[in-house]
Amino acid sequence: MQLARKMPVLLFIFVLLLASMVPTTFAKTEPTDVDDIALLEEFYTLTKDEEGLESLEEMDSEKSSLRSEDDSKYLQTQIKFFTVTEEDGEYQMQPLEEALEEIKKERDAVSADDFTTNRVDMIGLRMGNYVEGKKIYYDAWLDYYKGEKPSSVDIDGSIQNATSRYNTSYDTITKIRGVARYKEKVTASAPINSTYFWRGNATGEVVYKDGTPNSATVSLSPILLNKKGEPYPEYDGLDEPEKTNWKKVDKSKRVSWTNKERNEYKDWYWNNVDANFDFNGYEIHHIRPRAYGGTNDPSNLIPLPRKFHRGEVSPWFTNYGSDADPCDDEVTE
Repeated sequence: MQLARKMPVLLFIFVLLLASMVPTTFAKTEPTDVDDIALLEEFYTLTKDEEGLESLEEMDSEKSSLRSEDDSKYLQTQIKFFTVTEEDGEYQMQPLEEALEEIKKERDAVSADDFTTNRVDMIGLRMGNYVEGKKIYYDAWLDYYKGEKPSSVDIDGSIQNATSRYNTSYDTITKIRGVARYKEKVTASAPINSTYFWRGNATGEVVYKDGTPNSATVSLSPILLNKKGEPYPEYDGLDEPEKTNWKKVDKSKRVSWTNKERNEYKDWYWNNVDANFDFNGYEIHHIRPRAYGGTNDPSNLIPLPRKFHRGEVSPWFTNYGSDADPCDDEVTE
């Protein structure tokens, strides 16, 4: 009866959160808020010891306990949840979405007395990246499990970069390889010597005591860093540069940018975007700077707050070009 009374609430939570089950990538250093985890907390409790995720009915555990303590240091983090099922004596990996649907069916089928005995084992593989000095680091580790504790995780991955986010192939700069115990991190780094899009991936093969292997894969989406390892500034409507290898254009060949061109853009903006926009306190930024061949086409322009433009965007581009020929602040408008 107690389970029956809880069912409408549990089903509502399940339907509400299932839509957001796609593993999430987190930018900058904002606190991790994983919808996957919110739903998992309806089914599992994380114990404080090495037993990991267990099928307990104590659902009042701290929500933060399912998140890594040092998430805030990463530019990006991702956790990929997989479950382990047994079919015909062989273990197989199963996506979280399918596993949660199974768990829902199990909840409907079992009584309160045997509710905790019908569970699906679960594995969480996490990856994160950060910049220190002139290097970018990628960590990968087995962060959560439920059921039998794996004896080890064999991690194999790579750090890659490219001159465009949408390159069909990225260059592998460094391999990520190692065997680690639960919660141990396998770390690799690559030198930052120019502006690139960086991405990382890792596959963790989880080995159980009986020798049964299972694997899960995480991957971090490309992140744009200049030669100092600074992420491209974020602002609503501010597109990132399409390329990291734009060539400097001689000043005599750059498009003109005077009050005439500024006023033409303002007129266009008032007529096509926002008739009431106040440009006071704003500067008009060239997404592709004139110094690198950018035009005055409205698609290449965006109004930015003066402080943000001069304090973050222009300095980022100063460290876009080569040391011998940097993009000076005054030419990034």
